[in-house]
Amino acid sequence: MDYNRFVDELASDSSAPGGGSASAMAGIIAASLTSMVAGLTLNKKGYEDVSETMKNIITETGQIRNRLEGLMQEDTDAFLKLMDAMKMPKGTQQEKDARKIEIEKSMKGAIVTPWKIASLCHRILRIAYMLSKEGNSNAITDAGASMKIARAAIESSLLNVKINISYIKNEKFRDEEKMKMKLFLEDVESIYSQGMKVLDAALGGA
Repeated sequence: MDYNRFVDELASDSSAPGGGSASAMAGIIAASLTSMVAGLTLNKKGYEDVSETMKNIITETGQIRNRLEGLMQEDTDAFLKLMDAMKMPKGTQQEKDARKIEIEKSMKGAIVTPWKIASLCHRILRIAYMLSKEGNSNAITDAGASMKIARAAIESSLLNVKINISYIKNEKFRDEEKMKMKLFLEDVESIYSQGMKVLDAALGGA
């Protein structure tokens, strides 16, 4: 992907790419930082016991970066599909009914990609937290930065879930999504809070 072009498109007056793709981009940055910390730990004196773990992290974060890059486009495609549904004719009752069904379907579809982004960033958050404890202590602030960026990516990605479910008529589906988000974000906050405690302790409570 041409990231310079993506940033230019993001800055334009086009509605896509938008916040979802930007969240995936943030996740790529967080994943890259975790890979860097793992690389700075690998084969370093005093960290021999975690060498295999660091190798695995470098491999996994590379895979996550690739998946998030694909999701940047997938999020845009889902949004454009929703816009196409919105533009469907509504002159007759039959057309209105067909449009309503397609919009509901597209709304649910537009929720899938943000969840994928959030889930991958959740994994990055967990890895960064682990690195804050077991990675090269000289790179602990980079692990901390990864945690902060991953958390922001998760929260911003799920904004798309929140807005889309608000338009979905199926009350059961809405309630299930809201509960899923609540539990997910509680876990995110728990990991993040623990990571910040590790970081603060390493920095002398600064």
